[in-house]
Amino acid sequence: MKLSGTSKIVGMDLTRRQLLAAGPAVLAQAGVARYQLGCQTLPYQGHPLERALEGIRKAGYRYAMPYSTHAKERVFHAGLSAGERAGLRRRFADAGLEPFMCFVGLAAESRLPEHVDGFRADLDLAAELGMRTVVGIGPWYYTTF
Repeated sequence: MKLSGTSKIVGMDLTRRQLLAAGPAVLAQAGVARYQLGCQTLPYQGHPLERALEGIRKAGYRYAMPYSTHAKERVFHAGLSAGERAGLRRRFADAGLEPFMCFVGLAAESRLPEHVDGFRADLDLAAELGMRTVVGIGPWYYTTF
């Protein structure tokens, strides 16, 4: 199998680079949903959220998964006020990124039966920010769903 140079595809000479570059256009015309490849801000947890978003955008990503804490400041949690939530959305928008998924149930109290509302609040925050994917951690006390 030849992996370099050109290949004959449907009577055309294309390089691998040209074929790969044409892929998204072909998928868009076919009506295929766009795959959301993103990056989590966790590796930047020692830095302010803005630095995390800047690094992710400069790396070429369009989507980011926020981590709860940056530079020892809780920046993503269900307890954010309406103004703080609007500010969080603005920080992502200003960086040219979309929040696309998150963890829910990370807080230890979310795992206790008496705090199921906290787990639900995490889900509500994700929904409010337009996240359609969540990775749930617990709650462990359920026996049926």
